[in-house]
Amino acid sequence: MTQKDRERDLRAIQSIAFDRGYELTHVITIDGATYMPITLIAYTAAKQSADAVVAPSAHHFGEQGEKLAHAVTLETWAGTVARIGWDPTR
Repeated sequence: MTQKDRERDLRAIQSIAFDRGYELTHVITIDGATYMPITLIAYTAAKQSADAVVAPSAHHFGEQGEKLAHAVTLETWAGTVARIGWDPTR
């Protein structure tokens, strides 16, 4: 990913957060070398007490985005994936 791509993605994240009424407080960068990226995102969101994780597209969550929604609400240009509540009886 080039610096130009990173800057574009950051502008998109800032716009999505603003449009949805979130205060952007922390940004992490995930790339192909990131170990266990979904775990890192979920951990960071929990540590920061985040209401949501914002990304330019669901593509940024890879194939694990659905699993991430068990931990936190996901926000992208395409829309919102609300956090999936945990049912301890299942």
